Amino acid sequence: MKWTYAYGYYCINVNNKFKKERFEFWQTDLEKFCEELHKMVEKPLDVFLDPNVLDRSPFYQFKGRLISYFEATKKYYKALIEGTESDAS
Repeated sequence: MKWTYAYGYYCINVNNKFKKERFEFWQTDLEKFCEELHKMVEKPLDVFLDPNVLDRSPFYQFKGRLISYFEATKKYYKALIEGTESDAS
């Protein structure tokens, strides 16, 4: 994420308003995805560690959401990189 700021500052042509705004839009969305993913990862897992609870389905549901969100964020990041590279050429 941090390298998108450097790229945006040094490599995006400020004279091309469309490319600059599109990059900033992508960057803002990626930042939102990363922040949400961070919140999910920082969630305390104590609720899933109770030895008296035999049903582990809440943990597996949480794990599934976390993996899905991670994969979606990774795809969005890859799309941002590919879109940026295609704009550069």
